[in-house]
Amino acid sequence: MEWIHRFHRGPRCTVSRQRGMKRQGGSIAFGRVSFFFALSLGSVEGLAFENGDVQYWNLTQLQKSLSARWKAFFAEDLRWGDRASEFYFHRPEAGLVYRTSKSISFCISYKEIHTRESGDWKTIRIPNGSIIFDAKAAGLEVMNRNRLEFMDQVNGTNAWRYRGLVYAYFPWRLPWIGSQPYVGDELFYHFNGDRLKFNRIYAGLRTRIAYAIQLDTYYLIHHIRSRGEWTIQHVLGTRLMIQI
Repeated sequence: MEWIHRFHRGPRCTVSRQRGMKRQGGSIAFGRVSFFFALSLGSVEGLAFENGDVQYWNLTQLQKSLSARWKAFFAEDLRWGDRASEFYFHRPEAGLVYRTSKSISFCISYKEIHTRESGDWKTIRIPNGSIIFDAKAAGLEVMNRNRLEFMDQVNGTNAWRYRGLVYAYFPWRLPWIGSQPYVGDELFYHFNGDRLKFNRIYAGLRTRIAYAIQLDTYYLIHHIRSRGEWTIQHVLGTRLMIQI
């Protein structure tokens, strides 16, 4: 994993990816979202966070439709901590999604989490399965994902974990950048140790850059429980979804 650490020095890799996508009509929307994200980054880093760290998370996902119901995807999740200056987290994932109807989908995937602690990289292998519900309520687009994960920790204790995620997308778009705002909440429940381990609260913007490219920019409050005590991390993140 050390070569990945040397390669990903910081969030500048996202800037180069953005530059590569600035073409045709999508360049205006992308530039506006990048400007909004830069303003958010400056304002958040200007605050004093005594309880936790300020981080930057970036996820890139490639997906391809195999048929009317099946879809395959590959994702890579990278994270920087210590005020977004140190690369410490790498998660590749590959999976399949099967849509049974407009409102219900099933997903199976395999991912590996590589985290750096005290200079050493640790690995967790996680096969998992999800059921996803999509609905509309009070004018909102609502997505509810329920995921069960088996955490195979190398040189550690194996465990099961449940993750419940809800996103609510508002039925309007911002006039300046043409983005759709959303909020979300995700709970992590472990079946051993600290039962309720994590809670993530999201607020973000979803923007269609081009026909096959979508960019999310978000702010996340990450609550972490350890030995009965809660701490907070403040995260600014991007998700780039590309249909191939």
